[in-house]
Amino acid sequence: MPKPNSIDAVIAALNAIIQQCKNENNPLGYFAALYQQVSIKVREGIANNYFDDGPRMEKLDVIFANRYLDAFDAYHKNTSLSLLWNKAFEQSKNYRPIVLQHLLLGIHAHISLDLGVAAAEISGTDLPALKNDFDKINKLLSLLVNKVQDDLAKIWPTLKIILQKTKNVKNFFYRFQYAVEQGWRMGIC
Repeated sequence: MPKPNSIDAVIAALNAIIQQCKNENNPLGYFAALYQQVSIKVREGIANNYFDDGPRMEKLDVIFANRYLDAFDAYHKNTSLSLLWNKAFEQSKNYRPIVLQHLLLGIHAHISLDLGVAAAEISGTDLPALKNDFDKINKLLSLLVNKVQDDLAKIWPTLKIILQKTKNVKNFFYRFQYAVEQGWRMGIC
C-alpha cells in the first residue's frame, strides 16, 4: 500500500488497520481507532478554515500519520523500528494492559517521538510559526475527551465505574495536554 499523501488517504489507511486488528482481535486497533477520530476532526477543522494554514496542517497530519503507519508496517514486517513504537506494539501480545494503557502507549510513542520530527519537518527553521495551529489541534483533542471516555466505557464497562468513582480521568487527559504544551514551550516538541 502506498504512503498516504492526503488526510483522506490517512483516514483510509487507519481504517484498514482498524479492520485488520478487528479481524485479528488485536488491541493495536484501539490506538488506530482513536487516531482516526483525531484525523477526522483535523480534516473537519481544515475544511472549516479553523487553522491559520490549512494546507500546512494537512501536510503535518500526513507526515505525522505516516510515521505511525511506517512503524505499524515495520512491526508487522519484523523490520527495524524505534524502541518506543516497538515497546508499544509488543504490549499487544500481553493480555494484562487495559484499553486505556494500550492507548497511552501509542500516544506516548507518537507524541514523544513522532510529533517533534513531523513539526520540525513541516516548519523547517520557523517552528514558532506552527505554534498557533498546534494549540488549535490541542483544543480539538480536548473536545474528544468525553467521546473517547464514552466509547471506552462501551468496550470496557469498568471504566464507567472508575469515572464515576474518581472523576479524574478527564483531568488526566487535560494534564497530558498541558504537558505537551509545556514541551512545546520548552522546545521539546
